[in-house]
Amino acid sequence: ELAGGPDLKVIRDTLATLRRMNREEDIKIAFFGGIRTGTDGAKLISLGANVMIVGLAMAFAMGGNLEDGSIVFHSNYTPEDRTEAATLFLKALSGEAAIMARCTGKTDVHNLEPEDLRSITLQTSKSTGIPLAGARPKAVSE
Repeated sequence: ELAGGPDLKVIRDTLATLRRMNREEDIKIAFFGGIRTGTDGAKLISLGANVMIVGLAMAFAMGGNLEDGSIVFHSNYTPEDRTEAATLFLKALSGEAAIMARCTGKTDVHNLEPEDLRSITLQTSKSTGIPLAGARPKAVSE
C-alpha cells in the first residue's frame, strides 16, 4: 500500500475475465491496495468495483504509526478519538468522491462509468484503457 496508488489494471483485468465468463453481474468485486482518497474510490467504482478496503490511510488517520513494517497505535489517542478520526476520514473520502461525480455531471458516485474518466498520462491510458484527457474517443467503426 505504501508503494503507490491503486493499480487500476487489476480491476480492468478482473472485469475482462468476468465478462468472458459471463459472470460480471454475479460476483461482487472488493478492491484492496493503495486507496488513499475519495478520488481513488470514485475511480474504482466507475471501473466496476463494488467495495473498497481502506487500510493504511485509515490507520494513519486514526493515529497509527508505521514501525518496523507494522502499524502501531500508541496510547495518546482514546478509543473515542480513534472512532471520531475514522468517522471524519470516511466522511472526507465520501465527500471527495461525491465532488468527483458532480464534476462529471453525475448526481451520485454510483452512476460513474469508465466513460466519465480520462487519463493524464499515456502509460495510464494504455494500462487502463481510459482515453487521454483532451483526446477524442474513437468511434467503434474507426
